[in-house]
Amino acid sequence: MGIEHRREYRNSITLKVMFAARRPIIMTMVSLCLMIASIPGGTEGNPTWDEFATSMERWKEGEPSTPLDALFDRLEAVGVSPGNLDLGVIHAIYKLAQHHCTHRQWDRCEFLLTKTFRWLEKSHGPDDMILVDWLMELATVWFAKDEDTRAIQALNRGLRIIEKRYGENHLFSSFIHERLAEFYRHTGKEWLARSHEQRLVALWKEAIEPNTMATAVLLADDIPRLWQEGKGDDAVATHARIQDILKETLGSHQDVRASLMLTHARRATNLSDEERIGMLHEVLEIKQRLRGKHHPGLIPVMMELTRLYQKQGRTDQSRPLLQQSLPLVEEFFGPNHPGTAHVYFSLAENLHMEHQDEEALTLYHRAAAILRGNAPAHNEFLARIVATEASIYTNMEQHVQAEQAQMEYLTLLAAKDDTKPQLLLQAQRDHKEIVAQLRRQAGEEHKLESKNFRSLVTLAQQNLVRMGLDPGPANGSIGSKTYKAIRTFEKRIGLTESTTFNIKSIIRLLEHLPP
Repeated sequence: MGIEHRREYRNSITLKVMFAARRPIIMTMVSLCLMIASIPGGTEGNPTWDEFATSMERWKEGEPSTPLDALFDRLEAVGVSPGNLDLGVIHAIYKLAQHHCTHRQWDRCEFLLTKTFRWLEKSHGPDDMILVDWLMELATVWFAKDEDTRAIQALNRGLRIIEKRYGENHLFSSFIHERLAEFYRHTGKEWLARSHEQRLVALWKEAIEPNTMATAVLLADDIPRLWQEGKGDDAVATHARIQDILKETLGSHQDVRASLMLTHARRATNLSDEERIGMLHEVLEIKQRLRGKHHPGLIPVMMELTRLYQKQGRTDQSRPLLQQSLPLVEEFFGPNHPGTAHVYFSLAENLHMEHQDEEALTLYHRAAAILRGNAPAHNEFLARIVATEASIYTNMEQHVQAEQAQMEYLTLLAAKDDTKPQLLLQAQRDHKEIVAQLRRQAGEEHKLESKNFRSLVTLAQQNLVRMGLDPGPANGSIGSKTYKAIRTFEKRIGLTESTTFNIKSIIRLLEHLPP
């Protein structure tokens, strides 16, 4: 399990309840280990640590820290370095150090942390738990300064302090193992990094009672890795175990269970469509019970059910799900959100499957209009829709509309660097056939071959204008503007650039320019 996942654990609600986060360790350990001693004040007119702590309380991030640094340096310079620091002073110095770390002023941050660390070490001994957090912070600073050896030494010292106080199997050690794994990996010592990661996992597993929510959280961390490694069966088995744990857990954890079931239904390869549908209906029931029937969390479940029903041709069962989804997605995400386009598209697909193409086209148009407003992020989905529109228009023998839709589809494909050449070539052929049909309707199907070069260029110039380009005057001569317009159009639809201009190359161009 990766280091980054351990961070997710520490931030989860369940584990926050089970384990103290690292910052509270400072508060807990200090309050237990330190006897709050009053700070010796200076003589009248001299600064005191109380004044420093009070000044830090009043200071806000964004204000200059120069006066605070000056006050600290004055106190340190005149030898006002107390043997015991109270909690307020500790946090005041720490806050100032963190300010400098945030602004990447590593030397100043190191100076403040090191000075305080020496005072604490002198006052409380070399093995006091109060030192652990300072060692971890210093390790971070040294790591940032590329002083990897010092950083690792600091962490190993912190680990020895924790193990001496609490033993080798205490969860406090996990924080150190996590950082050591990160640092060793950075220095190229992969085997040491893996060793600390394995110890980290072992500590977490030892600390967690079996079949609790914490177990579920720990198992859930493995799922993305299992899918990534192609271990689909293991991922499905992990999903199932988590669901079993959550099934026995009342309250809001059922929502977590429902979300895992949704992922399971989408990705498990060993489920039939009927099993998926049954699982998704259970998910829908859980979410409706927990969140009500008008919550956006229902949308992905209903859309997945819709997809499965449409796959089976059961449009009568997908229709009510879509009708329920549309007002939800429009209310919570707005009428022009890409999610709304997905619902319109699915409604259109339903009508298309029922051979209600006129009504379907209205909804396809609505979905396409939304996606154009969210370009280019959703151009791939838009291409799918306009290709469907082109096919429907072709079947309806509405060739003008079919050409416009196919041209948009072709343009979207050509604009993508990763479009498969075969797909682009097929789209070009389809567009060429639609243009040929338009020329047949106009009585021009055999006229191109009979024209001379100048007439062909004139026709191309006229047609390029209709495509929104500026080829210059339609005079049959290929000047700089015509050359640029031809190059622009060829690139737009993914045609190989013409190396020379002759009758053959101009006819090839005209085959994609509607009359």
